[in-house]
Formats: sequence, C-alpha cells, structure tokens
Amino acid sequence: MIANLMACPSPELDERFLRHMILNSLRAQRRKFHESYGELVLCVDSRSGNWRQTVFKEYKANRRKTKEQSDVDWGLIFDILYRIVMEIKENFPYHVIEVSGAEADDVIAVLARRNAAREKILILSGDKDFIQLQSIKGIKQYAPVQKKFIKTNSQYISKDPKTFLREHILRGDKGDGIPNFLSPDDTFISNKRQKQIRKANVKDWVKMDPKDFCTSEMLRCYDRNQRLVDFNYIPDNIEEKILDEFAKPPVGDRRKIFDYMVAKRLNNLVQSIEDF
Repeated sequence: MIANLMACPSPELDERFLRHMILNSLRAQRRKFHESYGELVLCVDSRSGNWRQTVFKEYKANRRKTKEQSDVDWGLIFDILYRIVMEIKENFPYHVIEVSGAEADDVIAVLARRNAAREKILILSGDKDFIQLQSIKGIKQYAPVQKKFIKTNSQYISKDPKTFLREHILRGDKGDGIPNFLSPDDTFISNKRQKQIRKANVKDWVKMDPKDFCTSEMLRCYDRNQRLVDFNYIPDNIEEKILDEFAKPPVGDRRKIFDYMVAKRLNNLVQSIEDF
C-alpha cells in the first residue's frame, strides 16, 4: 500500500480515504484467502530504525533523499498510516507485529519460515525480496496489485528461488540503495553508474561459489549484499523478538469492529463487516 502511495505524483492527505483504502484492501484479501490460508498477520516496519542501516549506512539512503526533495509531506502520511495500523491492532482480531530494529520484511520472513512446516503460508506482496522464501515447501506469494501468484521476477534470468537469491545478491537492489557486487558502497548516494553485469556471466556465477570468481573486493561486496538481502542473515536477537511478539495473543477483538467502523464513519465497510 505504501509503495502504491509512493508511486503517486501527489498523494492526497485524507485520513478517511487512507483508512478506507487500507481496510478495504485487507477485507478483499481476507475474503479471497482466509479459507485456504487462515488469519491475516500484519507486519510493520519498526519506527526506531532497522538493523540493516547499522551495518550499511547507505541502505535506503536514496529513498530518504527522494522524500526530502519531494513536495509531499511524507512524514505526515507515515504518521497517519501508523495511526491507522494501531487502530487495526486495537480493534481487529489480527496479529499486528512491530519489532524494534526490524523491517516488515524481517517479520514476514521469520514467521513464514517458522510456520511453513505446519500450515500453508501466503505472503501478500509483489516484492521480489520474498521469492527466496519460496524455496521452502508450503510458502507461496501473491501480488495484490498484479492480482496473480508470482514465482520469479521478469527482469531476472533465474527461474527457481535458490538461484534467484544468488542472482539478487549479485545484482543488488537499487530501490534499497544496494549496488551490484561489482560496484562500491557509495554508488547511489554519489550518483555513480553501476558497473555492468553481463547476463552470460550471471548465468555462470549463480551456479558457482563466489570465492571461485571474485577478487577480494568483489567478494567483500558480495558478502555485503548477501547480508542485506538474504533472510538467513537476520540477526538472532531480531528473530527472537519477532517470535516472542507473535506468541502473544492479538490485542484486538472481533466484537470491537462494528463500534470502530461506526465511530470512523466507515459506512460502506459496515455492510461487509463479515469479511473481516
């Protein structure tokens, strides 16, 4: 949802609109998938920073720069979004998980890996970062915007989750400020061009041990990227906090939904209250 807002040239700072948009999206996805995959779990970015920025200061620095240069008051938008998420936590029977130092991606990865052995898991996101998790039996991914299940990314040559992860490490992630493994740490914040990676090389490299094709500097950058994009590198203390938070019962209660919707004048959603 936030990604969709970021793509808009001038998002409307209308709290009622944002509340309705978020809740209607949750309603639609729950109605579609609840019977097969169980209850919703909302995973939230920590408001107190994240561990990746402590190990790589350039992580998402380009996003911060874009927000600072924008005419849109993104601080206000994120405050409104967070307030709505907390309303959902207080009034709906869903786990809403926020852990200090963790991104929503970390929460999703930890919970998906831990629970996939005993129940089917559906990740509701079009983010390519989650494709690596599909190497675990029982985990699927659905992109709500595209309205389809996804197994790979059209810009990548790898067609299975394990080699996709290796290719992701090689290529980095421009959207997150992570250069490819041939390029220095400050590539994006210094407006440098990344060194080109040939597809033919990628095809070979995803099958090889990086020690067999990397110089010492290339290996350093490969390790940098692996630590940032491979969910196996989520710190143990972060994982423990996520699992502890999930072990707690949801704060909200289904009996609160009607009064909440009336108070927030969500008349259209009241008519579909059973979908929640």
